[in-house]
Order: sequence, then C-alpha cells, then structure tokens
Amino acid sequence: MDLNYRILKRNSRLLKSATGLSLQEFEYLQPAFKEAWHKHIDNNTFEGKPRVRIRKTRKNSTFKQIEDMMVFILYDYRHNPTQDFMSLHFPLTQPKVAMWLKVLEPILLSSLEKLKLVPERESRPLNDRLFESVTILLDGTERPINRPKYDQKDFYSGKKTTYRKE
Repeated sequence: MDLNYRILKRNSRLLKSATGLSLQEFEYLQPAFKEAWHKHIDNNTFEGKPRVRIRKTRKNSTFKQIEDMMVFILYDYRHNPTQDFMSLHFPLTQPKVAMWLKVLEPILLSSLEKLKLVPERESRPLNDRLFESVTILLDGTERPINRPKYDQKDFYSGKKTTYRKE
C-alpha cells in the first residue's frame, strides 16, 4: 500500500497515526515546508550541487505533491522504520529512500526553525520563554537504576538505608 496525503487526508486518525500530526498541524506546517522545498530545489539539484539549468517538474516524479514528501519524512520521524520497510509503504527502492531522507531532513528542519517549532536541547532557552508563565512543576521522583558492581558510591543516593545514623 502506498501512503500518500490524498489517502490520509480523508481520515484524520490515520494521518495522526502515520505522521504524529493532526490535520490542522499538518496544514500549518505545509506552507513553510513548501517554501523551504522550493528554495532548496530552485537553487540546487537533487544531489545538492548548484543548479545550472532551470528546474522543470517531471510528469513521472516520485512524489506528486509536496504534502506526500511531508508524509514521507514525518512517517520516518514518527516510526523510525528501516529503509527497506519504508520502501514497502512508498513507491521507492531502499537506495532512493535513503536519498530522499537525506534531501528532506534539512528541509523539514529549516521549515520547523522558521515556525520556531524546533525542540530545545538545553533548558535555558525554554526557561527564558516560560519565565513569565504560570508556576511550572517538575517531577523529581527518584527512579531506580542498576548500580555497577564497583564504585557504587557515585550511584547511591543514601535514601534507602535500613539503619539510622546517630
């Protein structure tokens, strides 16, 4: 079965399952992705080299719509399947899947950056944005971990002692 936007758009539950986004979220991301795609492909070839000739849309292109490209890359991010498995759901061979992933990942990232939806790696920028927000509660529950056989002091909190220190 080939996954494409036309099929998934009919059932928002399937779109959410395949991409992780609701129809409204998908359509919110679509203009930024489209702009990033055209900016990339108008200046570069598919291989990433500078474009010499004017780009022409082919009739037999792999993805008929830009939305299908979005479904492809979001499906990969959501499910993280092998490239062989992705070739079963999209009309591509495994090497073509690898090539398309390499092309579409930076485009998705740039469109998310434009919309300021890129996840934060550090807590400081998040704290700066939430500074004027309501109270934030953090879960500080201690979770058990397996301690190493040697040098256990580094991993021992001291909370689970059976004797009392006086």
